[in-house]
Amino acid sequence: MKKSMINDNLKEVEIEKQFGIVYGFNIEEAVIWYNIADENLTTSKILLDNHRYAHAVFFMQQSVECFIKGILIHSEILPPDNVKFVSHDIESVFCEFYKKVGDEYNINTMQSIHSKLQGHTSISDKITMIIVPCANNIIEQFKNAKTDLTYRVHTIHGYITNMLILLSILLNRNTQQDTRYYANGSYPCEKYTESSQLDKVMEYLISVNEWIKYLTNHNQ
Repeated sequence: MKKSMINDNLKEVEIEKQFGIVYGFNIEEAVIWYNIADENLTTSKILLDNHRYAHAVFFMQQSVECFIKGILIHSEILPPDNVKFVSHDIESVFCEFYKKVGDEYNINTMQSIHSKLQGHTSISDKITMIIVPCANNIIEQFKNAKTDLTYRVHTIHGYITNMLILLSILLNRNTQQDTRYYANGSYPCEKYTESSQLDKVMEYLISVNEWIKYLTNHNQ
């Protein structure tokens, strides 16, 4: 039987059910992963600006993965020593956590996004028809949230977590394969092109990065 990587003592994790997120205080070790994510994001931006789309997507996926590992440590869902065992299918850790705390809403949301994405083959369609509307909904909820300082920290955690889960479902474990190897009769450069709407994904990741920097500065 597969052993859970999630912290057993979840009562030490503060759960804000209105946003379906968790927030904690293990900032020091989380920053290590945030810094690696920032480096990956910078590399992805350079590649995207130079029209190396498949390579840009590869580093987007790496950035999302590292941001999420940081969030899992920051929120004290994962002990730092367990992060190295997290696979590229990293949203499964959130699924495990939501099941453990009985958060059916977020489980159903993740399953719904997966199901909708499976109905599209091109990255452009997935981004335009599924990711952008979901991201706009996350942004709208964030804008409408209360703005007093304590509550705002919680909503920022919610914005970051929900956006990263969304992007991790798009840039899933198949992304590394798709961006590096010839498969199904196509080269990576044929799957990811200028029309792939990757600038939207970059926009969301830059926003996430900025808010994570805000949180880390706020907690130091």
